[in-house]
Amino acid sequence: MHPGVRFGAAILGALVMFCPTDAVAADGPPVTPHSHVLARAGHGAAVVEALGDRLPAAAATNRMSPTRLREILASDPTAWVGEDGQLFYVEQAESLAQQGATAGVATATYPASQTFALHSLPGSNHTIFLDFDGATVSGTWWNSSNNANPMPSRFYSGFTLDSDPGFNATELAYIQQVWRIVAEKYAAFDVDVTTQDPGPDAYNRSSSADPTYGDHVLITDDAGAVNSACGGSCSGIALVGTFNSSWDSTGYLEPAWVFSSKTWGSPVLTAHTAAHEVGHTFGLHHDGNASTSYYEGQGNWFPLMGASARGVGQFSKGEYSGANNTEDDLAVIAAGGAPYRADDHPGTISAAEPLAGGSAVDGVIGSRTDQDVFAVDHPCSTNLTVRASGIGAGASLDMSVAVLRADGSRVGYADPASGQTSAWPATPTGMDASLTVAATSGTYYVRVDGVGNGDPATTGYSDYASIGEYVLGVSACDGTMPPTTTPAQPTSGTTGSGTTTTAPSTPRIGRAASGRPGGRATAAVRWAAPASNGGAAIRGYRIQVERVTRAGRVTRVIGTARVSSRSRAVTLRLHRGHYRFRVIAYNAAGSSPLSAPSRMVTAR
Repeated sequence: MHPGVRFGAAILGALVMFCPTDAVAADGPPVTPHSHVLARAGHGAAVVEALGDRLPAAAATNRMSPTRLREILASDPTAWVGEDGQLFYVEQAESLAQQGATAGVATATYPASQTFALHSLPGSNHTIFLDFDGATVSGTWWNSSNNANPMPSRFYSGFTLDSDPGFNATELAYIQQVWRIVAEKYAAFDVDVTTQDPGPDAYNRSSSADPTYGDHVLITDDAGAVNSACGGSCSGIALVGTFNSSWDSTGYLEPAWVFSSKTWGSPVLTAHTAAHEVGHTFGLHHDGNASTSYYEGQGNWFPLMGASARGVGQFSKGEYSGANNTEDDLAVIAAGGAPYRADDHPGTISAAEPLAGGSAVDGVIGSRTDQDVFAVDHPCSTNLTVRASGIGAGASLDMSVAVLRADGSRVGYADPASGQTSAWPATPTGMDASLTVAATSGTYYVRVDGVGNGDPATTGYSDYASIGEYVLGVSACDGTMPPTTTPAQPTSGTTGSGTTTTAPSTPRIGRAASGRPGGRATAAVRWAAPASNGGAAIRGYRIQVERVTRAGRVTRVIGTARVSSRSRAVTLRLHRGHYRFRVIAYNAAGSSPLSAPSRMVTAR
């Protein structure tokens, strides 16, 4: 077991900002945006005294009572209040050099071409946009004097493992794994976790009547960003309670930051940091105990809003012994802007969904009471095998699987004890479940359920937040099983509101042109809009740039930033060389298939 490390606002020390929200405590009015209640940021007893009769307003701004705010400032030396009354944490970096940190190797789940078009719930009005390719941050809270360390207004570069702004195969696999883990953490909610830039209208909210809002999470290795934010010693910063803020039409409260240069090249640590920071934007606070603000977990488990390198990171309601925070994380998220999503599969034998032998189905366990039941017609007398698989590294869902008769009695049941690998960061084990039962000809019912492990007070966790995604496979009569896979990326979706859309059809690639000799190296590409928009407006396009040899072998893939839905051509500045282009269109439901490749051209 390795010593714990702080994730998100806590990994390597962090800075978490608490910001004005729409919630108002009964004790007094909230601090209004851009107002100042302090001459300068402070912490401890001194800032309680400095706030004086303005403490209730600052508390209301941060969705807590004056008593709670006073307790936090008195007990946690890392808690500060900014000039505008917003609460934030400042922690010193924790040295991990002696912990045997290893990055691990990410494996791509989807084709490389889909990396910047991944969606967990296409069609949702609520978005968590994981931005890996950089963004301009200007005129925001982060650039203002409200921030203890104002950040320069400029373009901040994105994620990289090798300092090259393009993305190689290793980096694309890393991005896919980060997305998969963050999507798992929020799978229970009506929110689309996506790597595809939906444009600011998807995460900025114009008013309380605007149903479309969310988070922009900037994942960056920009050294200037982390140095400006916290002197180079934090891995993430985010404003608290801002996910559904109704006055942020301009993106003043965006983005949430993840400094991937401080997560040891590990997609698991980067994902847990991102999920932790997003948790703050929903209004979650840190999980600690009497000796630390960040509980490091027990057994193979840690609270996602705490701190650890253990294998199973889940949301918490303070079931562990000595918890200083018993807020119901899942309920806070649902109330903070992402309601629970509609159940995807029936949970009773009488309503069981048919599942053919030799096939598989994706599903989501969304709460401790959610069970998914499938009816399997088994017209033979051979053994029946069932297998429920999760996402692997970073998984939150610990599963049991049962084979039942029509009267509900068990034919077989499997719930392996969970554990973790010894490598750091740890990978959970025993989260999947499978069994083989002797069977005669007839219909059997297979039930998937989320379970706990050990004692949630001291050694493990309950089934409270054992939620997430799975693939259930069942054998054919000849024993053949479907391939083992992780959950598929949806191409269409039904949200809690019942709205159904599909991804656009494929854009038509047009003429590509080489740049003119001399000067900056450029090349250009044209395209035509998809024949079908999938029932939702086209939100924009992304161009996949493929660097190729003269023989046409692809050596590097680069995804551009989103361009306007009105665009039909772009000129790109590139390194000198040979290129071809593909175009992806996207709407609220997701991304189109990649277009056919353009002809090969030369950037010169």
